[in-house]
Amino acid sequence: MWAKVACQKGGWARARQHANIRRANPSNAERQAQEALAEAFPGAVIEPEYEIHNGQYPQWIDILLTVAGQRIAIEVDGSHGWHNTSPDARGKMGQYDLDKAAWCKRNGLPLVRVKKGQIGKLPKMIEAIIPQK
Repeated sequence: MWAKVACQKGGWARARQHANIRRANPSNAERQAQEALAEAFPGAVIEPEYEIHNGQYPQWIDILLTVAGQRIAIEVDGSHGWHNTSPDARGKMGQYDLDKAAWCKRNGLPLVRVKKGQIGKLPKMIEAIIPQK
């Protein structure tokens, strides 16, 4: 695990500021995912850049979706290199991905990871998780 220290480039306040900027200006892939979810699940609650606390430092889930009473964490993996390499080669960002997965498991939330090119499949991935009527 990474040490319990604030981000060296501005601390947690800066990290939270960055999350607020990303809420207002999501990546193209995150925006496409949000739009696909809104279209497929009218009335669902879509919370971008949802802050979680893992006991060491705050992190953000790309999208927290609440649909049919089920909360689902969604991570949109863009073209960044750390999502396309082995966990050991990812360094700090890879550790963040592992930490988010552990947080979701501890809190009973399914975690869906979707790659940039698979966003069209996201609604079907979610339908496989939500309780059937």
